[in-house]
Amino acid sequence: MNYYKNTIFFLMVCFLCQSCYKELKLDLSEEANQIVLNGLFNNTEPLSATVTKSFIFYEDVKIEALENAEVVIYENEVFKENMVYQKTPDLDIGEFTASFYPKTGANYRIEASANGLTTASAIGKMPAGVDLSNTSVQYGGDNAYAFSFTLNDLAEKNYYYLKMFFNGYELDSLTQERIDRGPFVVEIPESAIPNKAQRYVRNGFIFKDDGLNGQAITISGIAKSGEAYLSAATFPGESKAHLTNVILDTSKLYIHLQTLSEDAYKFYSSNAGPIQNDSDFLSESSTVYGNVEDGLGLFSGIYISEVGVTVEQ
Repeated sequence: MNYYKNTIFFLMVCFLCQSCYKELKLDLSEEANQIVLNGLFNNTEPLSATVTKSFIFYEDVKIEALENAEVVIYENEVFKENMVYQKTPDLDIGEFTASFYPKTGANYRIEASANGLTTASAIGKMPAGVDLSNTSVQYGGDNAYAFSFTLNDLAEKNYYYLKMFFNGYELDSLTQERIDRGPFVVEIPESAIPNKAQRYVRNGFIFKDDGLNGQAITISGIAKSGEAYLSAATFPGESKAHLTNVILDTSKLYIHLQTLSEDAYKFYSSNAGPIQNDSDFLSESSTVYGNVEDGLGLFSGIYISEVGVTVEQ
């Protein structure tokens, strides 16, 4: 789940940048003393969120986790439980985790309180997922892979984030055993995506289901993959030096589709402009979208549909 832990860090950086942007309008001491709630919960793991204290971005301080905060979660306005703080190997600041997986179609309200800080709250919806069917991938030479799949759009308004990847690995120098290095993205052609798609991180695209009208549509095109060093699934500014020995396992292409809640889509979209323009998102002065009341951050659901498709030679 390193991808989702990195996503949480990405969320936090964005909202700390939002804090920096707001300092032009608000009292700095107030801005540095808010609860930051961040959680993109999904159907593959228990519901969780990070709870930290905001700070002025240019100060030389580290992110402060509010380990002793009281964090309560409600499902469709019915109390569920107090979330429990725990450290994880992938996230140094730790996170508050519930004992259950989120249900599709449910609304979750989270409330976080800590001494000396105003209680922050947010409501996030867990969207229903879509089916991916009729999948096929054909190797066409020169690192090109012809792909096709059917997206069975749901009747209600939907928002999507699509990316594709191969798994990468290294060989242990002594045992020659494979060491998993996670996903490495491939390039998806813009022509394969429905109209008005926006390019997003990890060579993916976000798009609405405008014009799909709840119908099944076929998405197809030619995906391109280079060396692992060039197709690394990293965020802007991340070092790639450690990836030079990674080998891509091109026997199976993974199609990863996230069905986004409207809040998650708005957050992704608010960061898509700099990416679309091939610039660093941190250099943009636009406001990052958030849905937390009396605090900063984003709390929202995504449904993950992922299939591994054997590559035909």
